[in-house]
Formats: sequence, C-alpha cells, structure tokens
Amino acid sequence: MAESRVYGARVFHDTYSGTPQGGVIGPLLANIALHGMEAAVGLKYISRGDNVGKRCLILYADDFVVFCESEEDARNARSELSVWLASRGLALSDEKTRISYLSDGFDFLGFNIRRYRAPENSVRLEIVHQALSEIGEVAESSDR
Repeated sequence: MAESRVYGARVFHDTYSGTPQGGVIGPLLANIALHGMEAAVGLKYISRGDNVGKRCLILYADDFVVFCESEEDARNARSELSVWLASRGLALSDEKTRISYLSDGFDFLGFNIRRYRAPENSVRLEIVHQALSEIGEVAESSDR
C-alpha cells in the first residue's frame, strides 16, 4: 500500500492504510502527481499538437518512456527527471530505469517497442504498383 496522510483542519493525520496497489484510484493519482512532466523534459508542441522537440514522452499512469536522439541526451533527461521528481517527493527506481537503444528494443506495458527496418522504398513501390495493376485487371474483367 502506498503511504498516505489525511489533511483536515490544517493538520496532517496519519492513516492506517493507503491506496492499494492496483486500485482504481491509482492511475488518477499518478496523473495528478506527474502532471507537468512533459515540460520538465523539455517537450514542445505546435498549435495542432505535434511534438517539435528532440524528445518524446509516453506516459501511462505511473509508467513512462522518454525517447531521445542520443545516449547523452537520455542521460540528461534522466537527470532532469530525477530533479523534477525529487521536488514532488518521488524518485526513479534504479531497478526499473534503464537506457537502451531502440534497435535493441524493450518491453513497455505488454508491447515490445523497437525500430524495425522497413524494406527499401523501391521494393515497397514495386509491390504497390503490382497490387494496383492486379486490381485494375480484376476491375477490367468484371466490366466485361
């Protein structure tokens, strides 16, 4: 259980139980506690909502991933987040926090995140042209 206290009459009182792990209120409390994390890692958006910075943040309840362009920038982001979280009484878990290359991949919320190399554009275009010509042949034969 997470440690908690009750505030009333301008005094904090200890509670005998906190928020249960996996409870329905947990994700909401995490979103409240982590609000502002995007600004802390320096994310910038344009008016239609597209990210224009060099970092990207994926946040789901208390789980998050920061995508960076280099290992050095990832280390800087980790330091910035550590300071930001400490100001809220939180800390990164050394066991769960790691820096990895996107080509190596990692698991996040049941998904394997990695960079998959796409085939050369010419190969993809050839497949598209072939499919379009086959569709055209089927359309012509059905018109007869």
